[in-house]
Amino acid sequence: DTSGEIGVSSLIDTWIVVRELEENEGRRRIRGLYIVKSRGAGHSSDVQKMIFSDDGIQLLPMDDAATAGMNQKKKIGKSISAKK
Repeated sequence: DTSGEIGVSSLIDTWIVVRELEENEGRRRIRGLYIVKSRGAGHSSDVQKMIFSDDGIQLLPMDDAATAGMNQKKKIGKSISAKK
């Protein structure tokens, strides 16, 4: 349910989403990060693989198969941002 998020969208400058995704046909779970909106700043709408390591956080490009499940979530986020 995204009804509560509609009002929040108009209050925030940057909306970052982190989702758990599956990689290698469901054999491995990873985190994917994408920016729904960033007011006044250019940004990519691509999903990035987010890796936590001893060196910090790394963002890497994801392949198309891993991002397929994110496409619907991105559409929801865009429609929420458009309703502000």
